[in-house]
Amino acid sequence: MEPENPYQSPTVADDEYRVPYETPVVRTPGISPSNIIFPRYMAANFDFMFAALFMLLALKANPWDYRILHVVVAVTAFLAYYFIFEAIFSRTPGKFLMGVVVRKFDGSKCGWREAAIRTCFRILEVNPLLFGALPACVMILISKHRQRLGDKVADTVVVRASRVS
Repeated sequence: MEPENPYQSPTVADDEYRVPYETPVVRTPGISPSNIIFPRYMAANFDFMFAALFMLLALKANPWDYRILHVVVAVTAFLAYYFIFEAIFSRTPGKFLMGVVVRKFDGSKCGWREAAIRTCFRILEVNPLLFGALPACVMILISKHRQRLGDKVADTVVVRASRVS
């Protein structure tokens, strides 16, 4: 008996071992968020810059010189940027630049309710006082559908715009 070559794949007669190589693809209803991590990361960076600019414009328009009022205006303007764009267009300008969009699991557009839930959870997940964006990043990396906690609660998912009709 001749020794097998470890660098060569074993040979088997075709009729002896025939298994159809078809595995069923399990998909969630609606749309699939495949390969979305890098575009979502870049969109988050663009959106942070745009939201900071929006916040600075709101602070500049504030005529009163009360420190607590400046904090309230800054936080409100920063969160309003995400809420307004996601509620009206289902995407922020950063998501638009990167070609991604927020959708419900059934494929319909993100509405006011979902945008409000996502924005409220943004306070918890993307807070500079609470580890920055680390909680959101960890959730996106470990979740099955690449969702952060706000996405899970709002029942939304961020997908490539080309996947949506």
